Amino acid sequence: VGMRYGNPSIKSALADLRERGATQLFILPLFPQYSNTTGGTIIKEVFAQLEKWRWLPAVQVLNEYHESFAYIHSVARSIQQYWAKNGRGEKLLFSFHGIPQDYAEKGDPYQAQCLRSAELIAAELGLVEGEWLATFQSRLGTQKWLQPYTDVTLERLGGEKLASLDVACPGFGVDCLETVDEIGREGREKFQGAGGGAFAYIPALNATDLHVDALREIVLENLAR
Repeated sequence: VGMRYGNPSIKSALADLRERGATQLFILPLFPQYSNTTGGTIIKEVFAQLEKWRWLPAVQVLNEYHESFAYIHSVARSIQQYWAKNGRGEKLLFSFHGIPQDYAEKGDPYQAQCLRSAELIAAELGLVEGEWLATFQSRLGTQKWLQPYTDVTLERLGGEKLASLDVACPGFGVDCLETVDEIGREGREKFQGAGGGAFAYIPALNATDLHVDALREIVLENLAR
C-alpha cells in the first residue's frame, strides 16, 4: 500500500517491494474513474520514484476500472444490502467528486466515465429513468466545475418536497470527509433544510468482502491480458 498524500508513501511502498525482490509491478490506483487529478497523479508519482532506481522492474498500470463488472456488481450489491436492512428511498443519487469543467474540455475522461459507471450501476439495480440521477460535489473557487452540482441538486430535490432520498458515492473506494461529512452531514442539512424528508448516505465499499473480492477479480482479470 502506498499513499499519494500520506503514510505509507508511494516512495516507501516501492522501496519495500524492491527490498523484497519484486521484479514485476502492477500499479492499481484505487480510483475507479480516471482523472489526471487523481489516478493520474499516482501514476506520475510512481514513475517519478522509479526514475531514481538503477534497475527498473517490469511495470503494468491499470489506470481505471469504471466499467469493470466486478466493480459495478460490488457497488450495486452493497446498495442492495443497505436497502435490505434500512429500506429504500424514493430516489437514488450518485455523487462523484468534481473537477473543473475545462479539464474535461481539454480531454480528461473523468466526467464521461463517472456517468457511465452510474448508468451501469443503476442498470444492475434495475432502476429506470426518474429513479436515479448523477451529480458532482466538492467544487472550489469561482470557475465552472462539472455539473449538475450535488449541493444545488440536493436543495432542488428538498424544495420539491421529496419524501426520501438515498445518496451513494461510487467514485470513493472508502469513506472520507467528502462522503461522511460533506454528503452525510452537509448534504443532509441542505436537503432537509430545503424541505426534503428522510435522507440516507449509503457507505462506500470500504474494507468489505465485496470490495476485496472485486479488487482481486479486477487485478487477476488484467494480469491475464
